[in-house]
Amino acid sequence: MSIEARPGAIVSERYALRRVLGRGGMCTVWEALHRYTGRRVAVKLLNPDFAEHPEARERLLREALALGGVRHPNVVEVHDAGEWDGDVYVVTELLEGRSVEGLVIARGRLGFADSAEVARQVALALAASHAAGVVHRDVKSSNVLIVKRGDGREVAQLLDYGIAHLSPQWYQRERITMIGSLLGTPAYMAPEQLLGQTLTPRSDVYALGVMLYECLTGDVPFSGSVEETVTFVAHHAVAPIQTRAPDVPDALAAVVDRCLRRDPDARVQSAQALAHTLERTGLTGQRLQLLQSIAPSADELTDVATAVDRRARQAQPQGESSRPTPPLPLAARRQRPRAPYHAPARMVSPAGTLDGRTEDISEGGVLVLAPQELPVGETVQLRFALPVSGSVVTCAAVVRWARTRAAPAQTRAAMGLEFVQPSSEVRTVIGQYLELMGRA
Repeated sequence: MSIEARPGAIVSERYALRRVLGRGGMCTVWEALHRYTGRRVAVKLLNPDFAEHPEARERLLREALALGGVRHPNVVEVHDAGEWDGDVYVVTELLEGRSVEGLVIARGRLGFADSAEVARQVALALAASHAAGVVHRDVKSSNVLIVKRGDGREVAQLLDYGIAHLSPQWYQRERITMIGSLLGTPAYMAPEQLLGQTLTPRSDVYALGVMLYECLTGDVPFSGSVEETVTFVAHHAVAPIQTRAPDVPDALAAVVDRCLRRDPDARVQSAQALAHTLERTGLTGQRLQLLQSIAPSADELTDVATAVDRRARQAQPQGESSRPTPPLPLAARRQRPRAPYHAPARMVSPAGTLDGRTEDISEGGVLVLAPQELPVGETVQLRFALPVSGSVVTCAAVVRWARTRAAPAQTRAAMGLEFVQPSSEVRTVIGQYLELMGRA
């Protein structure tokens, strides 16, 4: 790889890298500054192990092609892409927001109206994608970001078209299968996708149904290894959502259950039809307010407590029991101004090192998603990159609250960390970021 990916490095002579936003197995996404316009953007680069791999390079450029072919208010906008000094890159708009995944983990579940409206907006994004000949193939809660636009409205943005399937009208080359023969996230994949059968836009409808199920219950219908998931999907249908969450309104439950039919012909037949069907439930159309109060309200906590108590009395779909996650105590609600902020985070505790990512930040602390929770009250050394400056800092923090869901994932736990005597640099830079984001 010719580009030494570090803060201050210049990509294509005009994008100055500032800090890492997220890191996956194949790519890393950076916040960058356009040197001539001052615009903050997101730059996706291949990780060193894939930098010279021709199919990985081709897939990244295909993502830019897919995004360029889909223009919609609920789809992340691509600004630039290309090859430079031996590397390939994709530049998109920089979105500051909360992932649906993070909101679900932190809150336990989302409200009915919010869940329906988020799903409706994602369905419209998929309808535009499908009309352009693009099947996303990786619709999931971590790929949907809730952001606030300039007029104050909150909208859902569909991200990461990295494994999208493009129709021949866009791409004449043979299909890429380099990154393993199974492309997608098993817990969200339709049966035909898991079993290697014909892929259609209705496969995206199924995945969106899984995400809606997750928003309403706090977890996906089934989680396990790839082998366990394939075996389950091959022999079982997803149980109706009201067996897991009886309080879901009948009209909304019917939509979820139709999306999750094993037979593609029995599902809602298109993303556009799904958007219309959600509208007919009477639950959509209200303004999203998922970023207004990051911590759960008293009403939300009551809803979560009821749902947790109910699930504790039910057998798990896999026939296994699990410890229910208690609701977030009211004492853990944070009162400081805060704003969405994504950055990798490392926590060093007496038990060892735990890597995760931040979801939001305040002058008092951060919300972190990680593979597992740490004990409440434990003090850790937190290492992360500051907003605005991009400086990497280490400071002490205390775990004030934690919750975990059943799904085995890199972000199965959410924790609120409170800074312990943060330095003046930490307080000042975070204060500048809050002012920039209009939250101070």
